[in-house]
Amino acid sequence: MTVLTELPLKKDTVDAGICALTACERSKIFVAADNWGEVYVYDISGTLDSAKNALPPTREPLTSPVQRAHFKAHDETISFLIYVTTRRLIVTGCTDCTICLWTIMGEKMGTFGEELNWKLTAIMHDYTKQAGQAVFGKLVMDNDVDSNKKVRC
Repeated sequence: MTVLTELPLKKDTVDAGICALTACERSKIFVAADNWGEVYVYDISGTLDSAKNALPPTREPLTSPVQRAHFKAHDETISFLIYVTTRRLIVTGCTDCTICLWTIMGEKMGTFGEELNWKLTAIMHDYTKQAGQAVFGKLVMDNDVDSNKKVRC
């Protein structure tokens, strides 16, 4: 999957920049993080659908990704991102040596290494059966997805 797009940053200065990216073609999600500690979550379902018509002979323009969430995750540069498909969660790592777990809408689930304030149970945010579906599209019923099929991004 190749996505070429321009991402607006919260801080429109020469100092702002994207530091980490992750995407999942099956979940149709794209996540970016910048050096100000901000996370941007995009729905790329329209972009991927329009890519089919962007090649000759039609050469129609691509649909831009739709920003679905934007949140402050850290006070410093986010150096890595991981998207957990089966839980629809985001792991962020910062240059201040903290690693946090977030929902795709920006709710903080907890900070690794800290025992207090975790908001995750074994059944919360379990999207294993919907892991191959678009995150922001319609949710599928349990019997619509083969539970033995492994989904990878």
